[in-house]
Amino acid sequence: MINYSPETPNHPFGLRFGLTNQTYIYSTNTTDPDGDQVQYGWDWNGNGTVDEWTDFYDSGESANASHLWIFSGTYYVKVKARDI
Repeated sequence: MINYSPETPNHPFGLRFGLTNQTYIYSTNTTDPDGDQVQYGWDWNGNGTVDEWTDFYDSGESANASHLWIFSGTYYVKVKARDI
C-alpha cells in the first residue's frame, strides 16, 4: 500500500508584527490524501530547521502553536507537515 504525504500546509496565520518577550499564536491546517493524522513542524526562524513538532491532528483539523521571540529582528515563520 502506498502512503501519500500530506498536502503542503496553509501559510501560518497569525500576527505579522510584534514585540519581543510576548507570546504569539499561529495556526495552520492541511489534509492528508490517505486520511492519516498529521503532525506539524514549526520553523520559528525561517531557516529551514524545525524547532518544534506538534502532536498529531486529524486530517483537515487546524493546529495552533505559540512562540515567544527574545531578540528583536525579522523572522519568517514556516510550517511543514508529516503524516503518522
